[in-house]
Amino acid sequence: MLVDRTSAWWRSVLFAWNNKEYKTNFRINKTTFESLVDHLKPVTRTRRVSELRKKLLVLLWRLGTGDSTRTISHLFGIGRASVCDATNEMCAAIISCDRLAIRFPEQEAKHHQIEEGFASSSGIRGIIGAIDGSHIHIRCPPAFQEDYYNRKQYHSIQLQGLVDNKKRFIDVRIPNHYILYL
Repeated sequence: MLVDRTSAWWRSVLFAWNNKEYKTNFRINKTTFESLVDHLKPVTRTRRVSELRKKLLVLLWRLGTGDSTRTISHLFGIGRASVCDATNEMCAAIISCDRLAIRFPEQEAKHHQIEEGFASSSGIRGIIGAIDGSHIHIRCPPAFQEDYYNRKQYHSIQLQGLVDNKKRFIDVRIPNHYILYL
């Protein structure tokens, strides 16, 4: 028996949901989602942007809800195997873009030095950095207030830091456009 699959639900999500609905359901706002799509275009085998958006939404829904592949296949109008394929492809693409989010020292010798430092202090091998994040309180921005409202119920930006074995910062991330609201 053939099952008629519809993609009406995900199309309504893509075009009708506002930033708050995106953030609630996908844990990402529309602007950040589109930025991620732009970063993934060159590193994925998916050439049509509409198909890339759909695969990325499948991944975000799956990670954000833990729903079964059966439920997700019905929501997005695709087969269960396609849910798995989209998940694997998008995860691989995001992993290949890791330099966009975290910067480690370029030199292999520096990696080894940091790894040895962590190993001697913790007894665990293979560590080349410790990462953490923090909410930085900001005034309510004039636009896109809901994008800055966090689970702790105040407006903030997320700071992400990576340190080496001597607790020296290797990398610090804070999106540039947020700086206006500090």
